[in-house]
Amino acid sequence: MHEHGVGDLILHDLEHYFPTVPAGGCLRVRARVSEISGLTSEALQAALDHAHEQHEAPPIRLEVLTEGLLGRCRDCGTVTPVSDDLVCGACGSGEVTLCGGETVLIEEVSVCSAGEPTGG
Repeated sequence: MHEHGVGDLILHDLEHYFPTVPAGGCLRVRARVSEISGLTSEALQAALDHAHEQHEAPPIRLEVLTEGLLGRCRDCGTVTPVSDDLVCGACGSGEVTLCGGETVLIEEVSVCSAGEPTGG
């Protein structure tokens, strides 16, 4: 399933946070995906829940924001939301390549203590 592969990529990107999560805590993650990816918040959360169970990862609570288009800028190298005219949202360059369905832009990661509201 597409979402499980993307979930594994997210998990890999978050691995360095795992030691900072206290017992009973979790990671709260806000991420952007492109509407052309076909990824849904529910499917990605299910994939991360599965990864948590299989890979000794802390629980991950995901907030997904859907963006029209995500692109990788050849000038500044960032992955960023792009406008319909394919201009980089970070630097304004027109040298943008649209990202495929596996691109997830992680915007924020927070470590939550046990009992702390996770927002999701």
